[in-house]
Amino acid sequence: MIMLKIHAIVSLGCALLSLVLPVATKPISPNTPHIINPTSQNASLGAIIPADFQVDIIHRTSPIRRDAAFMNAVGLLAKQAQLDFNGRLSRAQIIYRDPGFSPHLSIVVSAPDPGQRVLRCHIFWGIARILDDMVQGNAFTGSIWRLGLGGREVGTIFFIAGTPNQLGSGSEVLDSVPSLPQSLGPIATPTTVSAGTPIYLEFLFGGKLLTMESIFMSAVGALILLAEQRDDITCDIFRANYPGYPAYQVWYSKQAQMHEPSLMTKAVLILSVTSAVRKALEQNDFRMLRVDVKAYGPTGLLIAWGGYADSPGPTEIPELSSS
Repeated sequence: MIMLKIHAIVSLGCALLSLVLPVATKPISPNTPHIINPTSQNASLGAIIPADFQVDIIHRTSPIRRDAAFMNAVGLLAKQAQLDFNGRLSRAQIIYRDPGFSPHLSIVVSAPDPGQRVLRCHIFWGIARILDDMVQGNAFTGSIWRLGLGGREVGTIFFIAGTPNQLGSGSEVLDSVPSLPQSLGPIATPTTVSAGTPIYLEFLFGGKLLTMESIFMSAVGALILLAEQRDDITCDIFRANYPGYPAYQVWYSKQAQMHEPSLMTKAVLILSVTSAVRKALEQNDFRMLRVDVKAYGPTGLLIAWGGYADSPGPTEIPELSSS
């Protein structure tokens, strides 16, 4: 079996605290992504899209790249996952693009009128439903989608092949520019991972071949779940998927495995999930992926490990050797 081992360093830009994920009481829905903390006897927190939330296609244009649509969507959700899930956008319209990957595709989120603001949860539900529709219909195109809840219009999402200056003024433009620190801080063994800590990611591809669609939809399911959580939660184990897609995000806290307080925070998970799917596109490799997440560089503190696989168990993720 051929394995490909890759390294990257990114900077964690959010304050990360160490608290315990609250115990959930509702059972796991078979059609719902879920987050699991073993200290709560495998209780789950479900990311449920309401049954009366709808997306309707208004208009289609020319084809767009499938990978660009996925990467822009995941990038937008990753940014919004760090904010209040039940809060509203600060402006009536935002524009997101990933200039490092697909500068000529933009995702625009607009309120029904200039005096309104879209609820952030509607962006997550809308993007998830839109991507699923594009996959199921094999129709990745420039498009306009109306979001509705209980028959009431709550927003519009555009997938537009064009630069932001073609989309009008008065919008908030959210670019995705990777932050790669030029040097690493001193190696330490902290009790928390603080803002600005360089995070070192080590990637290993191997095992079963998955699909781009299933990998990215698992990331969408994970980001919905993470967005619902408080910023100060930590997890011992995180598992997530999206209904109907045979791929799972599976992440483990190294400290929890040693019976120590977990350092696998919401921000660490957002960074790890999005970096993993981006690496798959950069390498054009859609085999299962193992990621080691370290603070303070390649010889620093291992705080989490995981990746994506075809089942929610740990044995399917390729082992990462120390060589």
